[in-house]
Amino acid sequence: MGLIKGITIQLNEADGTEYAVDNALVMVAGQKQDPQAGWDMGSLLADYTISIPKDDTHNWKGARAVFFGETWEIIAVSGMTIPHLTPLSWNRRAYVVREMSDSITLRTLRGRTKGDHNICADDYKEVDVSALLNPNTVAGVYNANRDGRLYARRVLVRQEDFNGAGTETKEPKRCIADGVEYTIDSYERIGDVVMLLNLIREV
Repeated sequence: MGLIKGITIQLNEADGTEYAVDNALVMVAGQKQDPQAGWDMGSLLADYTISIPKDDTHNWKGARAVFFGETWEIIAVSGMTIPHLTPLSWNRRAYVVREMSDSITLRTLRGRTKGDHNICADDYKEVDVSALLNPNTVAGVYNANRDGRLYARRVLVRQEDFNGAGTETKEPKRCIADGVEYTIDSYERIGDVVMLLNLIREV
């Protein structure tokens, strides 16, 4: 058991502080739900799981981790087990996906306005947000929308950005990604940090 040892990763907390975390055990994620944490990631798959050392007291929620030369978004953290009753050196897990370095535009319909010749036009609030295009998802799960057609694509965004792109009474209903406009057919809230948008093509 003493041969199992983690690596040192850089943890960037949500408030901007940075720490070096030693003996973090990084593994390829192999599950989509965590009974210990009490949540289900739906059709989203994490890229890696980080086992957190027992003596670690940092705030992993909504943070970023740097390892293997890349930056990763921490999308969920499991509950903590009792240290002295847990074997080995770790008693929590963090789940990560690739950094949200892409950009999309969320469009929220605010109402209709009259333009020239009294022609009414839709008035949209448009907000650019960071996103992850083509996140890792479970194959064959939740892949069809209400009409039975396959989703055109999926996009991962932060819940706070999605909420901020809405208005007091409406959520974003459209999305522009890679220059193409889509309708947000549905979404899945993953934990309390990110959400997976299910998009269909505008017609």
